[in-house]
Amino acid sequence: GMDAAGDVFKLIRDPKTRLRDVKNILPPKKPMNHEILLQCKMELTRKISTIEWEEGKAEQMGAEVEALFSLIKNYGELMVDEQLVTALFQSKNFSLPVGDLTLGLLNYLINLPVPMPDLPHGMDLPKDFRVDEKRTLGSQLQRAVGSWSNRIFRQDTKIDDKGDKGSKDKRRGLFSRARNLLGGRDEDIEGLEEQPLPLLLGQAFNWWIANCARLKGERNQMFAELEWVVYAQLSSLCLSSPMFARETINNISVATDMQAKLPGEVKRPFVEVLCASLKLVSPVDVMKSLYPDPKQMLAKSVAKTQAWKRDIHRRVIEQLIANLLSSISGEQQQKKKDVIFQMDMLLRSGPVFPFFVYWFTQQAISVKSEKLTEGQKPHWARLEKFFEITSAAFTQGYSSMVDGTCLISDIKACVAVRPAEIMQNCWDALNMSPATETTTTLHAEIESQWEVLGKLKVIAGTFMAGSKTEKDILLAEQKWNSLQIRDMRIFFRTQEPDRNFKITIEPLDAHFLAAWSWLYSLVPSDLFKLIWAEQPGSNDCKKIVPASVAWKKEYSNLVTEVTTFERMRKIAPILNNRDERKYFCNTAPGFSHNKGNPSWKMFASKKKTKTDMRILMSDWLHLLAVHETIASIIRVLDCLHLFIKATGLPTLDEAKNSAKAIETVFKQENFNEKEVKEIGRFVPDSSKLDPCLVRLSPELFEAIVQCMSVLDWLREL
Repeated sequence: GMDAAGDVFKLIRDPKTRLRDVKNILPPKKPMNHEILLQCKMELTRKISTIEWEEGKAEQMGAEVEALFSLIKNYGELMVDEQLVTALFQSKNFSLPVGDLTLGLLNYLINLPVPMPDLPHGMDLPKDFRVDEKRTLGSQLQRAVGSWSNRIFRQDTKIDDKGDKGSKDKRRGLFSRARNLLGGRDEDIEGLEEQPLPLLLGQAFNWWIANCARLKGERNQMFAELEWVVYAQLSSLCLSSPMFARETINNISVATDMQAKLPGEVKRPFVEVLCASLKLVSPVDVMKSLYPDPKQMLAKSVAKTQAWKRDIHRRVIEQLIANLLSSISGEQQQKKKDVIFQMDMLLRSGPVFPFFVYWFTQQAISVKSEKLTEGQKPHWARLEKFFEITSAAFTQGYSSMVDGTCLISDIKACVAVRPAEIMQNCWDALNMSPATETTTTLHAEIESQWEVLGKLKVIAGTFMAGSKTEKDILLAEQKWNSLQIRDMRIFFRTQEPDRNFKITIEPLDAHFLAAWSWLYSLVPSDLFKLIWAEQPGSNDCKKIVPASVAWKKEYSNLVTEVTTFERMRKIAPILNNRDERKYFCNTAPGFSHNKGNPSWKMFASKKKTKTDMRILMSDWLHLLAVHETIASIIRVLDCLHLFIKATGLPTLDEAKNSAKAIETVFKQENFNEKEVKEIGRFVPDSSKLDPCLVRLSPELFEAIVQCMSVLDWLREL
């Protein structure tokens, strides 16, 4: 019963109990013992993970591992499973060589029946469900096997003999920590960090060449297991960090230079490691690494390349494109869409797909004269499939440029590809050379309309805040990159909409588009804002023509001198500013309105026009000031004789007469109804009244006059 079971567990735990003793302790394999045996397996796994093997005692290790095979024979997976084997490979100093025993354990695991999926009660598997033929070994086991194989690689290649342990600790540095995250013990990788990767790879390849030769002599037939171990070991060297992954791709030549000596059991897993490294390296870096000089992509260069190297390049590019396409289709499936590959999606990876198009067409020329092996054919077929998908996307992209249905973002993406010749090579390879020029032309159109849109936004914000026009402009700005070229053209009215075409954003008002640059120059003008505000109705495009008419009228009234003094009160203070005169004179004459056909032009105005206007404004504003203060001016003038030398008195009298004359006219006639042309009547008199008189205080002067006798008395003291 339970006591007996407790004794069994105790015995397994006992440090004196060896693995070869365990089979004599275990209860027989009967259904009633099932639970106890599972518990025994846990105890045994725990025991193995704490073993410290004696270094260099291979026979002793071998005998212990052989004991596991007798457990396998009697109990199978009840006692020996993947977790237990993982614990063995990970245990301290375990260094049995690659051979019958170690590969045999992996062979046993691979050939275990594939477990059926656990299903909720009462649920059946779908009819077409197929179990994988072979088990796949887990990543924890892979890491443990990587640690173990590095341990023996290190011992065999004497990488470790580098003086005392202390200095080694310092050198281990950062990457040991990076590798630590991946499982393996620190000391299993010790000494590998300070070696440059090309050197390590070369040593690893030589070590595997020796292992394979030895295994051949031992008549070992476990090739699949051997390849898996090679993969685990190379992965632990090459994939421990993005930096090592990039180094691996940069050093493919280490392998290809040794290719004559490398057995297939080493070549194949090396290529798999390269494919796995692509998840850690940017696609652009991969392209640069494979073809540092773009000329190496040319068919004639491909034909001269070593066959295995050529093969590796194809496998790597195939994997690279497969990864990118599957991430694009994954995004679409999440959004529950049918998977279609469009040019803009492909261009999100920058130059990779255009590069692939050109690369593939060059490879295809070389393939015509190569004899592909049975193993290479499926890979080439897959590349052909990827080329079909990609070239279809670019072909569709080009025809959408021609008919205007392509998105603004597509054009931007094409132009953004660097270096630019990659995109050109891609179009040339697809026999669509004009696409390069089309893209450039469309991009220029987009950029210039975007600039216009920015100015329209300013105009609308200034004169039509809150209008539908302003909302449409803001919408176009917000949706810009996702608009089609024809949406943009319809919006700016450079293209008529098709009857059956659904309009995304209504075309802008035709008058607004004809007048925009004219209006844009008036954004800073206060006078135009005044006239705009005076027009009835809401602030939208309907106001453009009436405001332009009123603007032109205001100008011609001034030029023909029929503007009333009442109107001048509003506009003269504004037109007294130099910029305002410039805005006014450059735009007003250029507006014309013949037979309902308005047109907005701009002319550089003549200097004389602006000078005349400047003089008119200053004369009139002076006259207005005189008009507002005539009574107090006369009071001041009446006091001034006290302050003036005798020679100045005639001038003072003239000023007094002018003031009285003007006052008389002001009393008899209505000032506000006068027109500008009458200003000539007043100038002779008003010009004799100095502008400072307007600002002087009559009370002050009258007080001085009253105190004059006191002042005289003070002077005499």
